[in-house]
Amino acid sequence: MQEIADFLAVHPPFTELERAELDKLATVVDVQYHLAGDRVIEPGQPSLGAALVVRVGRIDELNSEGTVVDEIEAGDVFSLDTVRAGLAYRTAARAAEDSLIYLVPLPDKLKGGHVAPLSSSGQLTRLERLFDAAQGKVVDSMRPIILYDASTPITEVAQAMSAAHTSCSLVTLPDNQIGVVTDSDMRRRVATGEVPVTAPVGTIATYPALTIGSDALLGDAYLAMVDVGIHHLVVVDTRGHPIGVMRTLDVASAELRNPLMVRGFIERAETQEDLVQAGALLMPSIVELIDSGLSIDYVARLQSGVVDAIVRRAVALGSTLDVSPPSVWLVQGSMARREPLPSSDVDTAVCRPVGSSGDASLHLQDASRVLRLIEQTGLATCDKGANADNPLFNRTEDEWRQAVARWFDNEDVVGVLALASIVADTRPVTGEPVSPLVEAVSAAVSHERFMRVLARHSLSLRPPLGFVRDFVVHHSGEYRGQLDLKRGGLIPVSTLARWLALRTGDVSGSSLERLDRGVEAGLITSDHRDMLAGAYTIFMTVLAKQQARTIKAGEKPSGFLRPDQLDPLQRRQLREAFRAVDAVQSELAARAGMSRL
Repeated sequence: MQEIADFLAVHPPFTELERAELDKLATVVDVQYHLAGDRVIEPGQPSLGAALVVRVGRIDELNSEGTVVDEIEAGDVFSLDTVRAGLAYRTAARAAEDSLIYLVPLPDKLKGGHVAPLSSSGQLTRLERLFDAAQGKVVDSMRPIILYDASTPITEVAQAMSAAHTSCSLVTLPDNQIGVVTDSDMRRRVATGEVPVTAPVGTIATYPALTIGSDALLGDAYLAMVDVGIHHLVVVDTRGHPIGVMRTLDVASAELRNPLMVRGFIERAETQEDLVQAGALLMPSIVELIDSGLSIDYVARLQSGVVDAIVRRAVALGSTLDVSPPSVWLVQGSMARREPLPSSDVDTAVCRPVGSSGDASLHLQDASRVLRLIEQTGLATCDKGANADNPLFNRTEDEWRQAVARWFDNEDVVGVLALASIVADTRPVTGEPVSPLVEAVSAAVSHERFMRVLARHSLSLRPPLGFVRDFVVHHSGEYRGQLDLKRGGLIPVSTLARWLALRTGDVSGSSLERLDRGVEAGLITSDHRDMLAGAYTIFMTVLAKQQARTIKAGEKPSGFLRPDQLDPLQRRQLREAFRAVDAVQSELAARAGMSRL
């Protein structure tokens, strides 16, 4: 809440409020995340006295013809006069890029009057946060140093940097002057053949290195690097001796661990090491957002957006094959639906260009290199084999089309489920949508046997009911005494939503969005949708919070939880959610139309 109050405090019209008023206002702010292209406001929509404030990103204001008439950037308020007057919006708002927004109920003292001048950037707030002593000094965020004499061969320094997972090394001259050599220097001068690897490292180092005192604030380091346009800053003690190194990434991440900013670091990563370090910022930021009380739906969409960026950048930095057109990389499962949990694996697949089938082994090896890089960022690949280096998930377009045809004709449930999952829960993160999978979505509803098997399976995945005072738990193994909330709660709803998506021919979006389309198509009632959506949100929220606690404790999160660690409210909510899902499944199974599918 303090983060929200701090932000509002420096952006009109909220600058007119006292600190106590801001703190109170921050507790009722609705935090929302919108992907690029999302419609945020529609013409005629009531403003209800709540100001739309852009926190990160940009919102476009559109007139009735759909033309952009204004850009609302970080710190700006959309149509403030309308909100102050309590009128309906006259224009539309669309997210121009992935954006984090605050919906802020205007206090009475801010209603009416003229629009105050608005800030066009949130940068001032970020710098003020950096210069806040409470945010820490450079010594709190600096990295250990590697120090070599200028006469040391380049190859020895490069090996040490690689082993230490660092992007720079300090270099000393006979007069005790300090220089710096970065991995960028090595790529630019050594990898190109300009300087041999046996040459002294001093020949490619930059002298003198820019330094900063150990008592400086993070803001000092930030401004120093921005002003000079460098990415590394040497931290020195009171005697001028180097004790650490600061990177632009370190300063920015310490300033505000926001997934959108993390994604920016990922997209700008120039080396694999840059990507690994940027990716490591993702999970701490996700845990913080969960702890802050942000809707799990928004947190999941933020997480999937950053994971998309990691996969794209890993392909760019880790792939060594030069294929035209390039292979299309896809994410699968919950990541494809944009509803991952902190523990979610990154399931991947690849569609190779036509004519590359003869080089399949090379493509699998290349995919493996990319996946190992993704794992280094802290993300887990699928332990069940749904990975792009598995021949089953790495095919040419023709091979995908042949596989889909075989799966449609498959008589066993496993084959049907494999096809349904791949067709409905796969989304490209590089390149264009894969034609065979797009075609399969349209064709699915005409395959009656396929849809019938999928429907029956969807209704057979029942929640763990059966005990009056407790839940059905595992009785042996690693998770003895624990409740499998993923299998018993999330999967029954997401599987049913997947069937609805294939029936409607639209597999985009999350499980909740698929339920909405199921209502529009008349496949389920609005009451069914509300019961399933409410239960799914409870499952996601309880499990996400449990996983955040597990991560903070330094342990590996999972889809299991211990019933005895739930408070009475959570236990009651879970019981009611399980019963709601079971009731909907029973009603659908009893319907004459459903039973014939």
